[in-house]
Amino acid sequence: MNNQKRSLIIFLLLWLIINLLQAGFTELANDEAYYWMYSNFLDWGYFDHPPMIALLIKAGYLLFNNELGVRLLPVFLGVGTIFIIFQLTESKKDNNRLLIILLISVTIVHTHIGGFFAIPDLPVIFFSTLFFYFYKHYLKEDKVQIAILLGITGAAMLYSKYHGVLVFVFTLLSSLSLLKRKSFWLIPTVVALGMLPHLLWQIKNGFPTFQYHLVGRADWYSFKDTMDFVLGQLIIANPLIVIFLFYHAFRRRAQDGFERALKFNMIGFMVFFFISSFRGHVEPHWTAIAYVPAIVLAYNNISPLSKTAKWLNIFVYPSIVIFIVLRLVLMINLLPTSIPYVKEFHNWDKAALEIRELAGKYKVVFINSFQKPSKYSFYSKEYSHSLNSVYYRRNQYDLWPMKDSLMGADVLIMTSTKPDSILHAANGDTYKFKRYHDFRFYYEFDIDPANYNLHGEPGDTIYTKISFTNTKSDSIQILTSLPEKEAHIVMAYRPYGEEWLKQRSLLNVYGEVFGPGEKRDFNIKITAPDQKGEYWLYFGIENDLIPPRCQLNPVILQVQ
Repeated sequence: MNNQKRSLIIFLLLWLIINLLQAGFTELANDEAYYWMYSNFLDWGYFDHPPMIALLIKAGYLLFNNELGVRLLPVFLGVGTIFIIFQLTESKKDNNRLLIILLISVTIVHTHIGGFFAIPDLPVIFFSTLFFYFYKHYLKEDKVQIAILLGITGAAMLYSKYHGVLVFVFTLLSSLSLLKRKSFWLIPTVVALGMLPHLLWQIKNGFPTFQYHLVGRADWYSFKDTMDFVLGQLIIANPLIVIFLFYHAFRRRAQDGFERALKFNMIGFMVFFFISSFRGHVEPHWTAIAYVPAIVLAYNNISPLSKTAKWLNIFVYPSIVIFIVLRLVLMINLLPTSIPYVKEFHNWDKAALEIRELAGKYKVVFINSFQKPSKYSFYSKEYSHSLNSVYYRRNQYDLWPMKDSLMGADVLIMTSTKPDSILHAANGDTYKFKRYHDFRFYYEFDIDPANYNLHGEPGDTIYTKISFTNTKSDSIQILTSLPEKEAHIVMAYRPYGEEWLKQRSLLNVYGEVFGPGEKRDFNIKITAPDQKGEYWLYFGIENDLIPPRCQLNPVILQVQ
């Protein structure tokens, strides 16, 4: 074993130990708790993501019933990613190969801070890097075995995160001649067979993931979304090295089909998500796969004696200081909880116990949050639930059966417009809670407006029809828990690109009975707003201060 390999192994072992310690002594991030909830209900798919992260968490949590268990396998995948990146780079006649690769990869924020989080990005980065590794060999040797390995790895990519499909697209675009290889067709065949259970899950559940990502996440254009994307890339790649990274990655002239594929993926991911920012918010880490080819291309273009290599040696020290501080802030409660994101990692264990003590025998329910019920469930060891209204978005809690146990139960709602009292929790959150006996809510109706496009002048009275279908196998009667005997069909609405306006009550349906599967039409009268413009209208049933359920598709009203 040469010195470079020995140094690599020593570094990876140290990196593993550091991340395991960080994983064990840092409270879960909000999204991690949500994915831990996934792992409690293993399935072939989930509302937001495919199931790989749930499977990884489940396996680790069987060994350790704590934060370390949740993050155990993602940490190993993070270490494996760095090892494979090292294998993808050129072997040069110098002793700085390991140093430069580690400087580039470890000083990227996503690798450093995200390297121990249990999030779908870690497995998709690992499997995409592994895909590049097999693809490099496939270009050299047209073998059936390698094609099958590419298919298996590709399926694992898609089971990790749907963004993995872009790796297929950009890799194929870089070399359309692959279509002439007979063995190539094994790759999509293996992927298709592997993804079949997930496809069947989507069909069974009405394609919720695709509806959310393709429809539910679309929004009006905001220049802020595009600027957030650009600035986010500077942060995720470490502002101290991002210029050097992409300068050398772009300057590198592809030496072969493999580097051409890397360049297509790097540029393709950046362009794709930049364009995506024109239809809504894009999270900075969605481009994380692009940094794998960027690191390889940048290293292959950097001369060990160049000024860039010297600057990387200089920038590594402030980067290490910054990351040590960031890691300490995550582990130790050093800063006020009023600072954004700080309270996410501190004192949720105490806050969960406070809420559990407050609830007693009541079931705990949050409004419009998939993260808080997940954090509460993890740290209290008791399942909670979320009701997602029109003012939020749908998520996995809309698919889980836990909500069925809420009807008629004693429930503690953690967010109310008319609270019984207020809890100032240990984690810095404030909860305006309300207790309900014989709780009632009506989120089990499919709502279908007769016309999704309405027109009128300011102040006009507009008549339309809306159907409500009981999706349950039992009859539902619209009742209330509170003394007020009112339950209304309501309209939530907002002008295009602006904030919500005051909700309007349209029709009192208290006492109405819907048989199993029954569809009922209601004639609705709407008064058009006084201001001209485009308005997005959403309809639902509100009772007992519980806002109407989230809808995916609005009715568009043009006031002219």
